[in-house]
Amino acid sequence: MYHFSTLNSNVFCSKIKKSKNRYNNYANGPIAQLVERPDVHREGQRRKYINSVYILRLNNGQYYLGSTSDLDKRLIEHNSGKTKGIRYKLPATLIFHQEFETIEQARQTEYKIKKMKSRKIIERIIEDGEIKIK
Repeated sequence: MYHFSTLNSNVFCSKIKKSKNRYNNYANGPIAQLVERPDVHREGQRRKYINSVYILRLNNGQYYLGSTSDLDKRLIEHNSGKTKGIRYKLPATLIFHQEFETIEQARQTEYKIKKMKSRKIIERIIEDGEIKIK
């Protein structure tokens, strides 16, 4: 299971508790325990993922593929219901991410994977731990 670091969960939970929507019940539940972040240093400072392609597993077993220049912020947006496509499939769990040098490379890679429209390809990427697309 993946868990938010203390730094990230405090920020996330405070945003959720202020909102008055159906996601309030997640504030102390599974959303607060979504992403294990080995990149949180002992001093409590987090390293931002820059220009990433990421894969989320939704609560109904589907996958969501996306790209961003700030992965932490994007995960918070997804799990607070700001993404219409997955709003009713929360919580979403980060199961894969890969960094790229530029956001253009990340977006092109995302587009190529989405163009293939194959669950098998996404599962192979997760299994291999890297994106191997030309």
